[in-house]
Parts: sequence; C-alpha cells; structure tokens
Amino acid sequence: GYYRFFPSKALSLEAEAYYKRMNRQIDYLDHAQMLLNPTFENQLLFGKAKAYGLELMLRKDEGRLTGWIGYTMSRVKKRFDEINGGRAFPAFYDRPHEGSLFLSYQLKPRIRLGLNWNIASGAAYTSPTSFYYYDGQELPVFAERNNDRFQTYHRLDLDAEFRLNRSSGKFDHSISISIFNLYNRNNDVFRNFNKISTNNGQDIVVPGNLSNTNRIYSHIYLYKVVPSIAYNFKFY
Repeated sequence: GYYRFFPSKALSLEAEAYYKRMNRQIDYLDHAQMLLNPTFENQLLFGKAKAYGLELMLRKDEGRLTGWIGYTMSRVKKRFDEINGGRAFPAFYDRPHEGSLFLSYQLKPRIRLGLNWNIASGAAYTSPTSFYYYDGQELPVFAERNNDRFQTYHRLDLDAEFRLNRSSGKFDHSISISIFNLYNRNNDVFRNFNKISTNNGQDIVVPGNLSNTNRIYSHIYLYKVVPSIAYNFKFY
C-alpha cells in the first residue's frame, strides 16, 4: 500500500493493491433444483476463485468541507470443472470499476449537509442466448455462466442533520432528513425475458405467440426514490 499526507491542503492520498486466491468456493449446478430437495447437497459444486484489484482514495478530514473520492479497479473470477467447460467466469459480485464520492459540509454549528454518490459496473448474470420449444413449453438456452451484465449502477443520496441542542457535554439529539436515490435511477436486480415488441416498435406486451423471437427483457428494480426522517439521541 501507499499513503501520503499533504499538510498544506489537509489532503491524504491512499493506494492499495491486492491479490487473493480462494479454495473450496461453492456454486450450483446448471438448472439446480434446491426447493424441497432432500438431497440438495448433490446440487452443489466446489471450485476455486481469485480476486485482485487496485484501490485509490483521496481524503479531506479537516475544515468545514470534508469527504473523499475513491476509485476501485478489480476483478473476481471463479473456476469450476463442471461450469463453462472449466473456464473462468466472473462472479456475481465482480465489479471491474467502482467509484464513490462523499462530501460533508458544516453549514452552521448545528447544521450539517451530506452528499453520497456511487457508480459501479453492473453485476454479472446469465443471459439466455436463444429459446426452443419442447412439449408445448418454451425453454431458454444458456451458453455460459454469467455471460452478460446489468446496466451500470449509480445513485445519489442526500442528507441533512439538524442538531437540536447546544453542545452540553452530556448528550446530543438531532433530526436527520435523507433522500435515497435522489434522481430515481432504476438499477436492475433481475431481468425477465418474457416480453416482445409490438408491430409499431413502441409498446412492450406479454407475448401471445411464443414463436415470436423478437425478445425484449423486462427489469425488476429494488428501490426508487426513498425519503426518510430520523430522530437521534446520544449520551456521552
């Protein structure tokens, strides 16, 4: 690792590289049947993984405006003899690029404003490469594990803290107001391949004719804009 402090600007720079090998990693067979399976351990696979990357961070810890900006370039890859023909593939939590920005501003002695922005490569997932029909049912064809990625993840959070009492040395109490995902970013957590485009190319509908292969995936999102308010009480 590397660390350097710049006293004239109250800034510190940190850099760290890492490399790690892991054994006895657990994954699942393709099309594993886990629900109500009394011998689910037969669906488990054991393999290896490795993680490596570089982390950079610039911090400011003094003054009315404090915070940091960080960037991480990393990879996490897994390898199982029974998956992808023994070839390495990205783990679900593999994020080649991640960035973060955190700022805290002491507007007044009893008012603090905060900002937190995060951006990261989308999570890896397994996308079907085609579909086929058997016994009246449509079945997906998967070529490789985690062969695709969700769209880039990013969101902005804001918060404000109002301290209700002057510092007494015995206790503090405050009200915090925050907004999670301020600009209402739709970050995928799941995708369905069960829709097609209509003839006008605009509407997306559940397909009535399963032989139509003009597939459009639909998204499932975890959170949109989430406001919150909290009361905090702390003894000293």
